[in-house]
Amino acid sequence: MRFHRLDLNLLVALDALLTHQNVTKAAEQLNLSQSALSGALARLREHFDEELVVLVGRRMEPTPLAQSLAEPLHEVLLKTKALVMAKSSFDPLTSERRISLVASDYAIELLVTGVLRDMAQQAPHIRVVLEETTKEKFEKFDRGEINFIIAPDRQAFQRHPREYLFDEKYVCVVWTENTLVGESLSLDQYQTMPHIVRYSKGALQTTFEQRFLDQIGCTRNESVIVPSFTLVPKLVIGTDRIATVHARLAELYSRVLPLRIVTPPFEFPILRQVLQWHRHEESDPCFAWFRGMIKSAANLLTENSSMDRTR
Repeated sequence: MRFHRLDLNLLVALDALLTHQNVTKAAEQLNLSQSALSGALARLREHFDEELVVLVGRRMEPTPLAQSLAEPLHEVLLKTKALVMAKSSFDPLTSERRISLVASDYAIELLVTGVLRDMAQQAPHIRVVLEETTKEKFEKFDRGEINFIIAPDRQAFQRHPREYLFDEKYVCVVWTENTLVGESLSLDQYQTMPHIVRYSKGALQTTFEQRFLDQIGCTRNESVIVPSFTLVPKLVIGTDRIATVHARLAELYSRVLPLRIVTPPFEFPILRQVLQWHRHEESDPCFAWFRGMIKSAANLLTENSSMDRTR
């Protein structure tokens, strides 16, 4: 389709080029050959009478005109996507939609596993894609390429809607046969005993409890560093190591593993978990249904948690 003599498909190509600033990656996103995308760029340059992007090293740097077009162009395409995806009704039993979600392994363990189990019966044809919590994935969510995130409230985007899920606190766990630790840890024990910790890699990945420990100047004897939250409590078993973990995760694992929950030497701040979705997908009935599934799971989690009953 042409609009004011411009093939509107070329705007999709321009958006991909401005997003990735790389012909290969843009072509991959659009499922085009590099030569086809180069041809689209040539036609865009002819229409705008402007280079739009210029090769600097290995990157395609946008010109000032292209920079001014980038954000409004992306917004138009997101609104158009929401428009063409609009449906008057939604039937989960027959829908074949795709839902993408960024969530940590901790959130998947507590919330998403149960939701996916329920969806197997209620929405058997919906495809769910789980994405890891990285800066790149958060940026893709902000660009409208991923539908949802579950994250701490402090990491949520201001310009997208969110819904409160639950509050979380922190406890420590030890092996049930660890005789060095009683019902609580002293500050000296906490700082000197070997810890299992989840690694941090940059601002987004720095764990909530590590941020707090950095603020109060507390150091840990990091004995084993692992890539996921759910590995942390498991690896204290059979050792004298200790770990600081989400209270709900500790509660869940202590029911089935030889773990004992102990009190840390200080009270960690409360971690508030939220669900967030892209502002252009607010009215989508499929996504509204999925939000309801996540919220119901969070409500059930709160009702069944001893943490909330004893607060």
